[in-house]
Amino acid sequence: MMDPTADAGTAVATLADAIRVRLRRAPRDTLARWDAPRRALLARHLGFEPAAPIPVVHVIGDSHVLFFCGTPGLSKVRFRRFGLFKPDYLSRGVELLPCFRVFHLGPATAWQAFEFRSTTRSREKLESLLRRDVAHDQPVLLSYGEIDCRCHIPRAVLAGAPIAQAVERTVTRFMRLPLDLQARGFRGAVWGPPAVTAQTAEDKDPHHPLPEVGPLALRLEITRAYVGQLQAQCARAGIPCVCLAERFLAGAHSMMAESQIDGCHLSQGMMPVALELLQQAGVLTFCREPQ
Repeated sequence: MMDPTADAGTAVATLADAIRVRLRRAPRDTLARWDAPRRALLARHLGFEPAAPIPVVHVIGDSHVLFFCGTPGLSKVRFRRFGLFKPDYLSRGVELLPCFRVFHLGPATAWQAFEFRSTTRSREKLESLLRRDVAHDQPVLLSYGEIDCRCHIPRAVLAGAPIAQAVERTVTRFMRLPLDLQARGFRGAVWGPPAVTAQTAEDKDPHHPLPEVGPLALRLEITRAYVGQLQAQCARAGIPCVCLAERFLAGAHSMMAESQIDGCHLSQGMMPVALELLQQAGVLTFCREPQ
């Protein structure tokens, strides 16, 4: 178990370093040797000791999946190569929480989620995981849409499209993917855009700045409409949908920024909330360890 007297941040960083080194050498490792500290970290977020076996959810999609690793930053390793002349990689997250298997497809968008031969090859990477790594009885949590709400939909709106129309077209186009998984017998669920990008000049990485289109107020309105449309379409299809962004849409800019590590991606301070919402949606079910 983690040493309860040790500094929590140091213990997490040490665990992340050890797992990262192992996954670079063996990307398919089960991480069984770290079961005890990983379960201890999960228990800290849950507020109770979960009983074995720990349920597992495969979280797949854009960079927001890396939140589910449980690391303070965005930590991943190469998992599988795609392409010969222009190689691209499917990445695995450095998973500190035993209830999540995390796979980053690249900057995947909701608009292109169902399409093959996109620039990110996100559909090909997803199909590879579904064939080789995901069992039908394990939930698949799809994370797409934040890039659309930050860039593509605002661009369409500024060009004259009504917000409701631009959002509805994007969500309807995306929903082909979870509906397809559902028809094929997978236990699909959807993780909506987790927050609205609230970057400041100080937040931005000068080497990898995140593009934004339009003012924050517009992106807030678009994200609010997107979340509502996504939840409505998922409800009609009987597909679980978890949208943590609802906690921020009526809040202040400072509240969003405090819950993010870089003005965009969620901090681990939001993990207890995410676990609670996933349990409420039936995506995760934990039993308490008997006292």
